[in-house]
Amino acid sequence: MRNLVLVILAAALGWSAYWYLGVNNRETALTNWFDEREQAGWVAQSTVNLRGYPNRYDAIIEGIELADPITGWAWYAPRFELLQMSYQRNHFIALWPETQTVKTPYERITINSDDMRASVVFHDETELSRATLSAKSLNLHSTAGWGATTQEFVLALRETDGVENSYDLGLNANELTPSNTIMRHLDHAGILPKTFQTFRMDASATFSDKLSQASFESNTAKLQSVKLNDIHIAWGDLALRATGNISLDTEGYPTGKLTIRATNWEQMLDIAIGSGAVRESEASAIRTALKIFSAMSGNRNELEIPLNFKDRQTNLGPISIGDAPRIKFP
Repeated sequence: MRNLVLVILAAALGWSAYWYLGVNNRETALTNWFDEREQAGWVAQSTVNLRGYPNRYDAIIEGIELADPITGWAWYAPRFELLQMSYQRNHFIALWPETQTVKTPYERITINSDDMRASVVFHDETELSRATLSAKSLNLHSTAGWGATTQEFVLALRETDGVENSYDLGLNANELTPSNTIMRHLDHAGILPKTFQTFRMDASATFSDKLSQASFESNTAKLQSVKLNDIHIAWGDLALRATGNISLDTEGYPTGKLTIRATNWEQMLDIAIGSGAVRESEASAIRTALKIFSAMSGNRNELEIPLNFKDRQTNLGPISIGDAPRIKFP
């Protein structure tokens, strides 16, 4: 019995020493990360505390202010939790507060949510393998005048099998409701429902580098191409689906083709014209071309159209309909 007690005490002391060593290492790493951001010219303020003995490392970070003066992006949150099981070094759980703020070079976005969390798995604690972000009662409000709510939001990412630096992406926003400002902008007549019945995406994206802590900090993982397996949006009597492949040049302009399938397309076009997405000067030519495509499909309310992106222009079949959108991230 005495030997058994000694073994148990030795095991407990050994585990405690292992846990405290892990806590010190993680606290040092987090503190150094914020210090390095400050040395790089960022605003980087926070208070870091760790707890969770005996089986977890729970990093509680309070009073977060992170701002990169070069890109103009910033994040402010009263509290952020980063949880890790002591025996699973490559798996993290992140928990966000009910309210946080993201600042871009153009706007400030307030994010309110219930139970926003992420599960993130790394290969070696740095290179991303897979991740899932979810939130309930998500509400976005921007100083630029837009906003949206969704009852449940899920964004998932995982490495694409057999393709280097490529990741599968899935997004689903349940009961997505744009703000009244957006609705008035899109639906002047007020005849469409306030909520999208379906808003989901299945895609894959290829980057110039692996997604990792190093590529994030140095901004080396540039988006190079996107494959849309399916985008499905249903809004009242309107339905839109899209598939295709596009590549981005160094300035973020796309080259490639998207195939769009639309139901009640004339109403969609009216919305695009009213919102300014389609210029009035080009509306007549676009409407004529779309009528030709819908006549070919055999159903005047439905059409399937190819959008081609080349030389920084967007073409509807052989007709140029304007400049190609620029897809650029900091």
